[in-house]
Amino acid sequence: MKLCVIADEESWHYQDLKRAAGKAHNLANRTFDQLSDNLVDQRHSLFDFDVVLCRSMPYGSLQQVVFRMDVLLKLERSGLKIVNPPRAIEMAVDKYLSLTRLQEAGISVPPTAVCQQVEQAMVFFEKLGSDVVVKPLFGSMGRGLHRVASQETARALFEELVARGEVIYQQEFIPHSDFDLRLLVVGRQVFGMKRVNPSHWISNLAQGGVGVPYQATPAECELAFNATEALGAMIAGIDIIQDERTGKQFVVEANSAPSWKGISSVLNVDIGKEILRYLSS
Repeated sequence: MKLCVIADEESWHYQDLKRAAGKAHNLANRTFDQLSDNLVDQRHSLFDFDVVLCRSMPYGSLQQVVFRMDVLLKLERSGLKIVNPPRAIEMAVDKYLSLTRLQEAGISVPPTAVCQQVEQAMVFFEKLGSDVVVKPLFGSMGRGLHRVASQETARALFEELVARGEVIYQQEFIPHSDFDLRLLVVGRQVFGMKRVNPSHWISNLAQGGVGVPYQATPAECELAFNATEALGAMIAGIDIIQDERTGKQFVVEANSAPSWKGISSVLNVDIGKEILRYLSS
């Protein structure tokens, strides 16, 4: 298999795939800002590869991001295998879009409200129980999350977000003990990890959480598969929390470019090889 990974050459994930590939596959990398197209000879350089694996979309201007997605969409229409598909990347990057798609698929998500005005946000804040998690619309690894449980703090934060030209995305805070679940979906395989953080409500490894092996139940595997399918993805990281009061589980986020660095060390599984095996099948 000739695989192009859209990632920086020095990134851990690209280097791990190169290690896992050995001499069995030919790997190369491109970065998102190297993507280009021409309408002259109609032959794109990425057609030299069998599969293109997209890692996380870096920040850029609106023009840059739209153009990158346009190039990927064109390549996909031309028959090149893109993992994950451009539409899945677009949906997973946008928390509002991904959550609405999950809900439409019948998947339980936390009560959520998104708006652009402070007074609207204050009404939703009360409807959500006056204890919410405010998130950036685009973001990962637990960065930019705020738990807000007072009207004064909520109003100040909402005013700041509006002043910066951002939307106000808030979710009801779901009490979930000291852990959440990260289920890594690779095709029809699920690799599970419990992320534990007794000292903070954010369990992400990047925010100080500790990963421990977790064997997902059949119901949790099905939930992860359904969430991945709802976004049109092939590889995804599905984050699940369980309400400690009722036992109900919610999908809080879906990631189309999930890291497997933490989960592979926790499970002692060569995730890089599993991904290559899936891509070459």
